[in-house]
Amino acid sequence: MLVMAVLLLAGTTFLTISSTENAIALNERVSAQAFLLAEAGLHKAIAQLNASSSYSEETNTSLGSRSFTTTVTTVAGCTFTSARDVVVTGSVPVARGQAQV
Repeated sequence: MLVMAVLLLAGTTFLTISSTENAIALNERVSAQAFLLAEAGLHKAIAQLNASSSYSEETNTSLGSRSFTTTVTTVAGCTFTSARDVVVTGSVPVARGQAQV
């Protein structure tokens, strides 16, 4: 009886750990997707700024079920008039990632 109780406890523990590991792996994958999406949006924003200094924002640019939002602001107090702060937020259905330059 004691052996069965120990085996039941061990089985339950392994099942819980396995379930938790799957959730962690999913969160890692989705977070990486959100960050890479934000990084892609950042590269697009830099290209847009190189083409036109008046580029200021892009809201909910869709890539399938994912999207990114870009905000470009002038850096206050900077001696370079072309200095910009670019923030891009990538969104996937269950996570968000951000890249900034």
